[in-house]
Amino acid sequence: MHKFAAAYRNIFFPKPVKPPFLHVCQVGDPVLRSKALPVPPEDIPKPETKQVISQMRQVMKTYDAVGLAAPQIGVPLRIITLEFSPKRKKEFGEEVYAAREMSLLPFTVVINPHMEILDYKKVAFPEACESLRGYSAMVPRYKGCKTSWTGPVW
Repeated sequence: MHKFAAAYRNIFFPKPVKPPFLHVCQVGDPVLRSKALPVPPEDIPKPETKQVISQMRQVMKTYDAVGLAAPQIGVPLRIITLEFSPKRKKEFGEEVYAAREMSLLPFTVVINPHMEILDYKKVAFPEACESLRGYSAMVPRYKGCKTSWTGPVW
């Protein structure tokens, strides 16, 4: 009888789940509206940071995503994970790949990113966002930029 009561409690009164989540936060979640904090350099090698990155990679694979930001899994830190595999290139096809000037990118971790705009002309292509499941839009991006970040190579 105790097992039944415990199962009943878990269904109707589940324990709260804490970040990093194994799902992507959706639009309206307060973590997506707050400014992400920089990761102090001394925290980069810590197990907690590695756990966030590992969780981000797992969620990217689960959602078949090209990129993910830490706030999307409930962690308000300036961490981004990216990957554009040869498999993804085949999905887009050679014509789209060439027209959008895409390139392959192995799994990459970007911590505390900084962007400098080099060419203010913009190009727009359709993009989706995991925090807006099922929705895509034409997203304008600067034609040329230089990016820098801190962090390990994964």
